Amino acid sequence: MLNKKAILMTLSLSSFSPRKTDKRVTSQVLNQHAAASDAGKFVKNLLPDEAIEPIKKLDGEIRQFHYDNTVPWGDDGLRLLPILRYDPYMEKMRQNRAARETLVQKFLENYQRWVENAPARLSGLFNPGDYPPRDVAAKKFQFKLQCQPVPDAGDFRVDVPNEELAALRRSVDERVAEAAKLAHQDVPAPGRAVGRDGGAALTT
Repeated sequence: MLNKKAILMTLSLSSFSPRKTDKRVTSQVLNQHAAASDAGKFVKNLLPDEAIEPIKKLDGEIRQFHYDNTVPWGDDGLRLLPILRYDPYMEKMRQNRAARETLVQKFLENYQRWVENAPARLSGLFNPGDYPPRDVAAKKFQFKLQCQPVPDAGDFRVDVPNEELAALRRSVDERVAEAAKLAHQDVPAPGRAVGRDGGAALTT
């Protein structure tokens, strides 16, 4: 059975964005150069690079780990994770989650200071309305990891022509074979042994 060999995973990461289009300045620049309205836009950095870069860097590493240990399943972000890789994968994701929470907490601890320094840093570009309250900014950070069973190729019971059904089953089998090949590659060593989550979503 396919669902005994692999599981479907979805990873979603989101953060507070420190970049914002300044419509007023954009309009001024376009008018100054007699340019069309779609010629460009002025985007300002609300916070210094040091504020969000550590989180962005870690998010890139988390996504790369996710891609390296799964294979594509569909067009909606679902990826196939071999069962043999489930435990080390989940352990690494727990470590990633903890590391990200630490960085997010550091961001939030410094957030008000960065906002207070923004008028001097941005001068005439400063707009207090660009900065949400700390608790609102905190909600922008999400770490979601969800899993669901994989439909087995032999379990399809749909009213489609035999040729299409056969093609569907071949597609599923090919992806499972690819996942099986991946599963027998070197598996990253986990930090410590832990039990499975049983498919629960991890959310930061």
